[in-house]
Amino acid sequence: MPTVVPGILADQVKAVSNTALPASLATYAQMWAVGVKGPLYDIYFVETLGGPRTICFMKLYFRFVAGKSETWTSQQEMVGFATRWQADIQNKFNMKSLTTTSTGRIVGLEFHFGSGLYSWEPGDHWTIDVVKVPKGQFYTSNVEHAHGNIVGRTTLFSNDLGPITRQADNKSYRQRPAIHEFVHMIGLPDEYEEKCDADGMRADGFKCSGKPRDPRYVKDYPSVANLGERIRFDHLDAIRNWTKLVAPLSPVEKDRPSLKGITDALAFLKGAPGTDDKTPVMLAKLR
Repeated sequence: MPTVVPGILADQVKAVSNTALPASLATYAQMWAVGVKGPLYDIYFVETLGGPRTICFMKLYFRFVAGKSETWTSQQEMVGFATRWQADIQNKFNMKSLTTTSTGRIVGLEFHFGSGLYSWEPGDHWTIDVVKVPKGQFYTSNVEHAHGNIVGRTTLFSNDLGPITRQADNKSYRQRPAIHEFVHMIGLPDEYEEKCDADGMRADGFKCSGKPRDPRYVKDYPSVANLGERIRFDHLDAIRNWTKLVAPLSPVEKDRPSLKGITDALAFLKGAPGTDDKTPVMLAKLR
């Protein structure tokens, strides 16, 4: 089981995720952190000047695929989709309060991404295929988790950043397919009832999964794992539980000084990697 010794975030990302620190994390580069590699995403607990954060980091490889009648017209169009996808995920899933530490400090949650358009790289968590289709047309997207030496694969369509309307019990629910599929990328199952015909096929032409649905949530239609986009508290339990596991290792939790200002806080956090605490952190199961 992988282990890692706490240090500054820039070194942690290099060691755990085998990549240079993403630009989006530059302001946290020298902060105390501990991280572990996971099959769906790598996860870090970071002490920042704004308080502790749990950071989920995914390495992505976007592939843009021509459809039967449509093709991607330019590099700008492809980059635009990837950029908006990342922004939409962050706007939906990042939050100021994931949990609290034993000393009562609020821990925020942030998703960050490293992505490429040209080639797969070792350590990538996901390949995201985006198929170009005519405007206004929606198809069934899907997510396949990694197995063996095969990385996870998500199939999206060019309209999946826009919302579609779904009906249940005489009510309408709006959902962006890309947002729904992301919950599978962090390990959550579908919650909607799967209706199958006598041949085991769904109305969209896909074979029924045969996986039982949790009866508690089959009618929770607003849920992001069902027909809507509401993130329920328990959707983030795997991330929350890991955070609670490693937060006590933080020098701010163990030796929390009286920090009188930003300057004192910065000096303390920058000095934290020099701590004698060499406790390795083992990878918690991430669904």
